[in-house]
Amino acid sequence: MDANSRNSLWDDSCLGMSHHTPSFRMGLSLEEIISKHGLQVHNDGTPTYRSGKVATAPDVTLSKGFCDYGPVAWSVTDDDLCTPHECILVSIGNRGPLDRLEVVDWPRFNWTANCDSMAVALSKLHDKWVVSGDDDIDSFAQELTLCIQQCVDDIATTRTITRHSKPWFTPEISQRCKKLRSLRRKCRYHKSPSNVSSYKQFLNDTVVLIKEAERHYWVTECGKLARLDDKLKWKAIDRLTNQQSGNPVQPIRRLEQGEQVYLFEDSEIVSEMEKHHILVPDPDIQTGDILQFLQHYELSARNYCVDDLMNACISEHEVEGTFGTGSSAPGPHSISSTLLDKADRTHMKRCLLLLWNKAWACGYFLKDWKNENRVVIHKPGKDDYHECGSYRTISITSCGLRF
Repeated sequence: MDANSRNSLWDDSCLGMSHHTPSFRMGLSLEEIISKHGLQVHNDGTPTYRSGKVATAPDVTLSKGFCDYGPVAWSVTDDDLCTPHECILVSIGNRGPLDRLEVVDWPRFNWTANCDSMAVALSKLHDKWVVSGDDDIDSFAQELTLCIQQCVDDIATTRTITRHSKPWFTPEISQRCKKLRSLRRKCRYHKSPSNVSSYKQFLNDTVVLIKEAERHYWVTECGKLARLDDKLKWKAIDRLTNQQSGNPVQPIRRLEQGEQVYLFEDSEIVSEMEKHHILVPDPDIQTGDILQFLQHYELSARNYCVDDLMNACISEHEVEGTFGTGSSAPGPHSISSTLLDKADRTHMKRCLLLLWNKAWACGYFLKDWKNENRVVIHKPGKDDYHECGSYRTISITSCGLRF
């Protein structure tokens, strides 16, 4: 409601103002009403009214019992309401992922500086492993992961992407869009001929810049097609034309006591997908049989002491041969094989050789290698997408395992 009252409960700008103003006295009266009826104030102190240089929060959002339905989030949006009052958004329940996401600006990533930084860090890490004599292989893998992430964080610059982001949006265009929103807000609060003229001129210049950047992007991407073979060329065309299905997973249908029911909750759909694609029961094989076989196989392997090729340590040549063969898709720790390929080769090879040989000698499978990122995609051409069989799962594991 537009309470037209000032109080520090919902308006940070009234701190230190005179207590004898009418708006402050109205704020005290409203505070008594809030306390008497057990109401909750959702404002966070952000101004909800702007006019010229004035920025206050006379619009108070009150509720009672909303929190029983889940977390309540209050925010002010940038929507233009053609009024000095700001648009207020109140959401109840768990919020979905934010539209804005900070990501590493990989096209402008300084690989040379990262290689130099990682050479120093990996050398110190390898020396630490050798001196410590520790046999905790999982901690070795975690330290290597943290070392790579820290080097990337020190070198990388980030950019903000949204569902509306386009690949031709450069940092210059992003800054112009921010300034354009600022000019639009200024024009809305004070619609003088000068402000309107400045806003329209800047808008036209920004539109021209975006169109030119888009044209240059498409010319560049199409020029790359001539240098690709037929297989990669069609994959590139498919990516550029965005032909992949963007439809989300549909509610899954299953039988319960002879009746068809539909699953809508994400957790229920994930569980049903796992039963169909992963936990497929085999009536001829029992869990006890599998465990017994694995225990027997492990015992046989540990008792086999012949020093032949199958039991030899992993060589530097074998580690060297893994570079450039992994997938560029990042695993659970957001580390892709590209980061390992473009790191300092000598020091990365020494760390991997030590880590892998420790795991090989102990017959130990690292915990990090058991984690995965799993996504579900449509199988094209299916008539019914309410069945688990109409989807396929793709799992991306740690790049250390894929090497």
